[in-house]
Amino acid sequence: MVAGPGRSFATVPDMRYVVPLGPPVPSPSEVTMFDMGQSLAGKEFSSREELDRAMRKMTMRGPVPRSEPSDPVAKAQRLMYEAFEDDSFGEEGLTLAEEALALHPDCADAYLYRAMASEFEDVAEAVTLARKAVQAATRTLGEEWLDECRGELWGHLEARPLLRSHLFLARMLWDLGSRLNAILLLQEALDLDAKEDGLGLRYLLLAWYLDIGEEMYSNLLLDTYKNEKSAVWLYGDALHKYWMRGEDRTSLSRAKKALKANPHVAALMLGDEVPRPPELHSYVYGDETEAWFCAALLMEAWHREIDALEWLSEVREKMASPKKRSK
Repeated sequence: MVAGPGRSFATVPDMRYVVPLGPPVPSPSEVTMFDMGQSLAGKEFSSREELDRAMRKMTMRGPVPRSEPSDPVAKAQRLMYEAFEDDSFGEEGLTLAEEALALHPDCADAYLYRAMASEFEDVAEAVTLARKAVQAATRTLGEEWLDECRGELWGHLEARPLLRSHLFLARMLWDLGSRLNAILLLQEALDLDAKEDGLGLRYLLLAWYLDIGEEMYSNLLLDTYKNEKSAVWLYGDALHKYWMRGEDRTSLSRAKKALKANPHVAALMLGDEVPRPPELHSYVYGDETEAWFCAALLMEAWHREIDALEWLSEVREKMASPKKRSK
């Protein structure tokens, strides 16, 4: 499994974080936004612009100070942000999780942290705790609120533990062989955040559809995000079109588009040597880092059919041949 933070926002042009392969933990920006929100809580602002100015002033002064919430729910969440700083998921973090649950029995991130700590020692316990995280987050938010905000949960910090828990539980179920249940859970999570998809759930869902040869749902998902330009989407689309149409003009066009966007992906798929980054925390469109991210998701699907790989190799050779003649 590729390590990487559970976030998807960009910090520099064309930079994207590796989601959803890494551990679904809160990002530093989420913690900062939480602390800012707590610092500004109770203050009245005449307009959104005034609020934005107040937030900019806070960030211009340097690092936002750690908040000290008095509300039990917020206090429990702040303890969990501190716990997630312990990426070893050791005793210190587990103690903070217990303290958070004492303050707020439905603290979803506390259950999620405990699940992640149990992942490699007691799989059954990890699954149970992950389910509790999903249930606790759902109770905290409420079904009515979830229906009102469906499709854009990522913009609400209080909803992110639910999305994280969904992702972790779905991946656990997939690894345990319960693939249909994993897909259903991931579909539900993406439906909750379809507009923003802050955790990049669509990438993993597409990979899973292709892994099991699910043509109809792959097509629906590809069409939903038809303006997506990532290598995962382009190579996934090319494979899907090859399955559906064979070697026709449409599948050829999709393959060429993918190869132009990132030829390193095809190199990896076909067994060529591509330098691997020492740590794959983020990737840039078109380079080797994106290729490794894409391959981690789609390699299994492409390798299910040798004919598809042979076809991809032929397309690549034909694209390269005019360049050879022009030299």
